[in-house]
Formats: sequence, structure tokens, C-alpha cells
Amino acid sequence: MLNIAVCDSDGRDIDLLIHHLNIWAEQSGVIIKTDSFLRSFDLLDRFEMGQAFDLFIINTVMPGMSGLELVHYLRKRGISAPVIFVTEDSSHALEAFSVGAVQYLLKPLNADAFYDAMHAAYTAVGSDRRRQIAFKTVEGFRHVYLRNIIYTETDGKYQLVHLEGDEVLIVRMTAKVMGDILCEYNNFTRCGSSYVLNLAHISVLEAKSVSLTGNFTVPVPRGAYEKVVSAYIAFFNRKRV
Repeated sequence: MLNIAVCDSDGRDIDLLIHHLNIWAEQSGVIIKTDSFLRSFDLLDRFEMGQAFDLFIINTVMPGMSGLELVHYLRKRGISAPVIFVTEDSSHALEAFSVGAVQYLLKPLNADAFYDAMHAAYTAVGSDRRRQIAFKTVEGFRHVYLRNIIYTETDGKYQLVHLEGDEVLIVRMTAKVMGDILCEYNNFTRCGSSYVLNLAHISVLEAKSVSLTGNFTVPVPRGAYEKVVSAYIAFFNRKRV
């Protein structure tokens, strides 16, 4: 299912967009769910409650917080989902593409151009889903790129997720569950019972410790070294293919 947020201060334009979304979905064989918002702040409220969206369709001209300000905020929170701007304002196209917009469409809406933009966005969603993971942290939901995770470690009832940029997410979760989630992806491996390592961030691998990006050092428990070495060799060989 493709979860789509439509944000426009004009309810009639929202209705038109949803009409064309339904046509595109039927033609493309895609199941969609749409949520509509008349203000940027309404969408943000839903986001802060933990609602995740695969695609945003947003007008740049919005009361209170503009559509571009909204997308800038989402990007800073790690949300990289595709955005299609549909607007009456032609003056912000360059800035729109700087935040990764798939397309910048002007009103009145051209249906064919919109369907083309939806096809591009849907393709991007498939790729983006494979590169991101969502965590429920103590501060709210966060979407992060898998490549930005350096390693995780257990701290009591919590898992500390160490990211590039010296950021640490605190997630209430057992080490086993964290390992099960991350190790579904080939670039992660467990290191004992307390650590999960991103193999792409290993710089030095020794019998008693692993050095990682950001000057982190993780101890290697007895019996874990061979498993980590095997996982790293397999990862390195896949990377070279």
C-alpha cells in the first residue's frame, strides 16, 4: 500500500488531486491510501503522532508554514520520501528541486504530467523503502537511512543506535529484536549479544575489538570473532561484484 499525504489550503484542489490519484492507482494497479491536510501544521501534527507517509503532494503556498518550509522540516527529521509540488506559484521551482522534489507542477493541473510524476515518485518510493528503517525512539518516530547507522549497543532495557554525525537514538527494544530487524539486511551482523555492527563502517577488525567510523571501538566477545569475520568477508565480496 502507498500512503500519500496531500497538503493544500484549497479543498477543491485536494479533491481534484485525489480524483487523479485514484485514476493513476487504478491504471497502475497500486493500492493507495490518502490523507488530506488544509494546513502544513496539520500534517506535522499527524507526523509527530507517528504517522508515516510514502509520498507527499504539497502546495508551496500554504498559511502559517509554506510547503517548502514543511519539506525542509521533514528533511531535517530524516524523512526522504518523494515530494511532488503542485502549486500556483512558479517562483520556487529551483528551491523545490534542491529539497529533492520529484516534480514541480503548476496549476491548473495537467493530468498527464501528474501521472508521469506519480510514476517517477512510485519508483523512488520502492528504492527509498529499501534504504530506510523506522524507529520509535524516546523522543518520537524517526526514519533513518540504513547506511547512516554505524552500530547499536544495549544499555539496560534500551538500544542505543549510533548514527553518523555523532547522533544517538534511544530505542526501547531488546538486543534480540534489534538484531533480528537489522540483520535482515546483508550489511549488518551481530557482535555478541549486545552489539549489531554495520559492516560498511568497519575500518579495523581484530580478534578483541572492532574499530568503526567515528572513532568508535566495540569489544569482540570470545567466540564472536569468526562470525564477524565471515560476515565481513561475505559483505566485502558482494560489494565488489
